[in-house]
Amino acid sequence: DFFIHELKSFTSSLEKEFQVDITPARISQGISLCNENRRLLRRLFQFKKDENSPISGLDTFYAILSSTICHKGRHNEILTDCLAEANGRKVYRSGKKRFMLMGSELHDDQIITYLESNGALVASDELCTGTRYIWTDVEERKEVFQALAERYLLGVNCPIKRPGTLRFNHIERMLDEFKINAAIMLHPKN
Repeated sequence: DFFIHELKSFTSSLEKEFQVDITPARISQGISLCNENRRLLRRLFQFKKDENSPISGLDTFYAILSSTICHKGRHNEILTDCLAEANGRKVYRSGKKRFMLMGSELHDDQIITYLESNGALVASDELCTGTRYIWTDVEERKEVFQALAERYLLGVNCPIKRPGTLRFNHIERMLDEFKINAAIMLHPKN
């Protein structure tokens, strides 16, 4: 309830500051657009379940990172093209060790570049700038503020914010679905 109140208050302050009308219908359109983006990104990840993946960990890292700065409609178009291209692409890695990155956020590609340049595949992750960002959608049939609050408070959570039950379930699912051989826990130093 508190978060819903804060979302409504934030919306009102944006309307006032920028002299715009942010209606529930417009928010709903934005939710649909962002959900489509998450679905397309998850489809990109599905390629990495296969031992003969045509997609690298670096590919998905850049795809997710670019989704945070690119207009979602344009990004959806780019992802649709990338998915079509991936279907006919040559195998990226076959029979290589499959890694999973775990932690909070990652903005630097060095660890992925290092692992993959040495013959591994970063097959999955459990990062705020990775699968946690894309793995759950906002429920589109609910009232928009309720749906947003539930997605952000009850979805796969950040490791530094809440108890870890949902996070551990997500980790177990990723380890199993993506046939992970080893995991690396990343801890940013501040």
